[in-house]
Amino acid sequence: MRFAQLYAHRDYYPLPRKPRMPLGLSALSLGHITPEQLHAALQYQQEHGGRIGEILVGLGFENQAQVTAALSAQWGYPVLSLHGRELALDPMQRIPMRLVEIYSMLPVHFVARTNKLVVGFAQMVEHRILATIETMLRCTVIPCFLTPDDFESHYRALQTATAVMDDEVVFEQRATLQEIARTTRSYAWQIGANSARFGMCSEYLWSRLEGPRVSLDILSKI
Repeated sequence: MRFAQLYAHRDYYPLPRKPRMPLGLSALSLGHITPEQLHAALQYQQEHGGRIGEILVGLGFENQAQVTAALSAQWGYPVLSLHGRELALDPMQRIPMRLVEIYSMLPVHFVARTNKLVVGFAQMVEHRILATIETMLRCTVIPCFLTPDDFESHYRALQTATAVMDDEVVFEQRATLQEIARTTRSYAWQIGANSARFGMCSEYLWSRLEGPRVSLDILSKI
């Protein structure tokens, strides 16, 4: 029944999207590019497609830090530099790697005293996943932006660190709600789970099962 409820409301946005100035105009307002450069970038995008930020960098009009600053001004969220920092998070504040890849985001800092988790995005902030993370991790999520270089370097480090852990299962083959429920129940029995939380994100149902010795994240494509 819980899976059916989540699936039925999969297109519901718990938090409204903020009105956003287009990224190109944000870069223009910051003085990073000229009107002529913006016109050239938009013309290139119309002919070849792609993200405007990547196009501006590719054409040599902006660097990565400038694009991230424009994103920050566009969305109203700060930029966090991870240069020289290592990510040290409580295991219970982890986010499944598949979702890290889909949303180009990283959990970067957790403040236990206030129960707040800072999540950095490299491209755009998706409010629906923020709400899901708050439900699944039982904390308040604060979004920020990361430069692509910071994201890539720390993503690889996180990928290496989680490769040796057996705390995430991903089912890429689509299944019915009944099949997902049976599979989740089986894993819950195997680890002796005493609590479970469920959320919807992208094309996946996210289940977090917690047992006396281990917790397990299950992502099931639906």
